[in-house]
Amino acid sequence: MASNYPEHKSEKFYPLGEISYSWTIPEKEAVYVPMPEFISDNIKRTLSVQNIRFLYKHQLDALKAITSGKNIVISTGTSSGKSLCYQIPILELLLSDSQSTALLIFPTKALAQDQRQSLVRMIPEKASNIMIYDGDTPSYQRTAIRKTARVIITNPDMLHLGILPYHVNWSHFLQQLQYIVIDEVHIYRGIFGSHTANVFRRLDRILHRYKSQIHNEQYILCSATLSNARVLAEKLIGSPMEEFSEDTSGKGKRSILFINPPIVDDQLHLRAGSIHTSARLSADILKKKDHQLLIFSQSRQSVETAVRRLRDLGVEVNGYRSGYLPKERRKIEQGLKQGEDRCVVATNALELGMDIGEMDSVISIGYPGSIASFYQRMGRAGRNQQDSSFYLVGSQNPVDQYLMKHPEFIQDHTIEPALIDPDNLLILFQHLQCALFEFPFSEGESFGNLSIEATRDILDYLVSSGVARKSGGQYFWFQSDLPQKVVSLRNSSLDQVNIISEDLLGKKIRIGIVDRLSSYWMVHEGAIYFHNGEPYRIRSLDLEENIALAEKFNTWYTTDAIRNCQVTPGKIIESRDGIHATIYVAEVTVTDQVTGYRKRDIETYQILDQCPLSLPEEKLDTKSFLIVLKKEFQEYLVHESLWNNEINDYGRNWPIIRSKIIQRDQFSCQLCGIQAEEKFLQVHHIVPFRNFSNPDSANQLENLITLCRNCHQRVEAAVKMRSGLSGFASALHHMASLFLECDLSDLNVIADPENAAFQGLPAIYIFETIPGGIGLSQSIFQNTEKIIQATLDLITNCECEDGCPGCIGPAGEIGIGGKKEALAIGNGLSNSKYGEDSLLL
Repeated sequence: MASNYPEHKSEKFYPLGEISYSWTIPEKEAVYVPMPEFISDNIKRTLSVQNIRFLYKHQLDALKAITSGKNIVISTGTSSGKSLCYQIPILELLLSDSQSTALLIFPTKALAQDQRQSLVRMIPEKASNIMIYDGDTPSYQRTAIRKTARVIITNPDMLHLGILPYHVNWSHFLQQLQYIVIDEVHIYRGIFGSHTANVFRRLDRILHRYKSQIHNEQYILCSATLSNARVLAEKLIGSPMEEFSEDTSGKGKRSILFINPPIVDDQLHLRAGSIHTSARLSADILKKKDHQLLIFSQSRQSVETAVRRLRDLGVEVNGYRSGYLPKERRKIEQGLKQGEDRCVVATNALELGMDIGEMDSVISIGYPGSIASFYQRMGRAGRNQQDSSFYLVGSQNPVDQYLMKHPEFIQDHTIEPALIDPDNLLILFQHLQCALFEFPFSEGESFGNLSIEATRDILDYLVSSGVARKSGGQYFWFQSDLPQKVVSLRNSSLDQVNIISEDLLGKKIRIGIVDRLSSYWMVHEGAIYFHNGEPYRIRSLDLEENIALAEKFNTWYTTDAIRNCQVTPGKIIESRDGIHATIYVAEVTVTDQVTGYRKRDIETYQILDQCPLSLPEEKLDTKSFLIVLKKEFQEYLVHESLWNNEINDYGRNWPIIRSKIIQRDQFSCQLCGIQAEEKFLQVHHIVPFRNFSNPDSANQLENLITLCRNCHQRVEAAVKMRSGLSGFASALHHMASLFLECDLSDLNVIADPENAAFQGLPAIYIFETIPGGIGLSQSIFQNTEKIIQATLDLITNCECEDGCPGCIGPAGEIGIGGKKEALAIGNGLSNSKYGEDSLLL
């Protein structure tokens, strides 16, 4: 976003931390145009009652395109009146004598409720024709809704599970369908977007059969500002779109502040928690001003934590997240609109375009993951061209710490495209089964972008597997179970594990669900699992029945899985050679196995115990971005990492322990075998000394080994290089997710100091966690230099001494250090001058 913003400003005196940056977006005048003649007088009168007597210019342009029968996508800022662009055609539809229908699809139930209220407020006499059909709709109302509603408001999940499989019950509605509205298109990225695109393929296939050759429904899509809104929209619906992205709406003045919590541990460079800091900031804001405040948090659990902190500070606050009963959510939504609720903490369920009243300020606890979401959150305040304030409170996360020092990334960075891959084979395979259930396939039919032959091959495979049968040149679904029930739009896994507990009467109840791959590390036997803030201990994980049995447990510890993850590269897709490294995009197989878990103190995070597990290996075929360091650069790093660090205090008994170990090892180096006098030998900690909270734990005899000076230097250099490689890889992982605007969990990272596939050279894999990949690896490859430079900036500008969670991640958190080594690796990669692309088949 190009800007005339002031220079970076730091105000160290701020009592709740540091205002690392602040700027003001000035107010902006709207460009109005008169109501056009093609809008009927009835609609003009209806709009006038709502004080809408003019249109913004971009609204008029979009309505002209809709009137001419085009599919459109509107990609403008918050509060720019996108909703009116589809509300006007729907109002015309309802007031006409035709039987035409409209399907409105929103990603959240809150937004669906808001849009129905908005339409009903404009045309109350048609309220019975405008109905919501989602998971909250009572079963006794559903038959009547299918028969009488002309406008159905739903979400992708309900379309997938509750409408398309039962399309016969919707035949009249679907035959008359004129408009399909898809709002908040920028949400449909990654796995969710790839699944949703296939849901629309299935909808299109059903409409083609109901409407025969008269297949003339129109798509109206709305999105926050995206650099590829038209491309994303066309991938979602599979049809050409016309884009409208010039925002001619008016805006009030916005004050934006980036706040970094204060340092609470100078030695480890640890900051106060972002939730605690945000709670104090909220209390401060609400005391000074009698206005509304909305706080965004990243997870359901953090919402509950923030609510508790705020109430401890005397703030009247409500939470808002999934898991609340529908009546609770509706009450909070109304409280926001009517100004009765002054403070609400929410997940991104309130990030979208719902009109939530006269909101004055918004706090975001941490960066939401994309620039589009950043502006969506900011746009929740100041919706009626009033002045507003937006606060981004940084966490210890490396991305947040980078943005605290580089706010220009958000100000000046072009919003990255939202990436989806509807043709991901696993996702497409699942939806082809759903489509087969909904309608038989003919031999000459294709699905999605599959060829007729490829579609037939998959259908033949389903026949051989017994889930389909072929008769008379057609393929039919041959199972009683709905395939839709095992396909989650939010995840690519075919299998789901149900988390089962018991209520007070001993009745088994399902408290949650997790995909099978995640179950190995989230709900293994002995795991502590938090659900809506309540702790449970997993008694058993049954992978044959896909059930994890949980019991309520007042825990004093948490658990984290010990995972052995290996990556095996396959076909090289792209490569570029540099002076110090070669970079690749490759097909890879990831082998992941949970081998045990650690118990950690819930307050101090110290390791209390380590327990073994025996769980099966899981394999994932995906794509990866890959850096392989060259041998000469590796040798340089090993040599340069041999600087002297501060000598550790090994405890009062260290001379006695040292002598005992050397005698145990018979005065010989345990690597090269050389024998020497005691004074020429050294004792090495196998698990680094700094990993432990006290010398007694570190100096256990089994953790000590005798080495000669040369071998000890080589081992220490290797440890430091591994720490540096791991630390740089962790920072690179975070920066890649920032630049690609994807979830951090969409990518994973492995740093291998001796990668067997590349002659034992050090390698960093950043691989996609989505089967088959969706193009994230290629995007990293195309932006390598930019992402490496950002990674260097993050580590260099961090004020810690030798690495911390805010720069090099876990390596710094456990005290290994590695900051200098990570910088050395990063500088070498930055200066590698990668050559032209080459395609290796």
